[in-house]
Amino acid sequence: MITTKQLCEWEQRIKTAHHFAINGIKKYRSIPALHNYYTHIATCADAQLSIVQRLIRQSKEQEDEK
Repeated sequence: MITTKQLCEWEQRIKTAHHFAINGIKKYRSIPALHNYYTHIATCADAQLSIVQRLIRQSKEQEDEK
């Protein structure tokens, strides 16, 4: 079973990837291929972050029930 601690570590890694992608979007605004690449990474990171944050909330709720 995945622990809340592991989920929080994943959350931090995803936030790092998202930050990296946002910087890439800004840096390569004038190069469409790279801009699209970093936009895709940011979009994926947003989706992953949403899922992981929901899992963290559920994990914390289960810990509180025990």
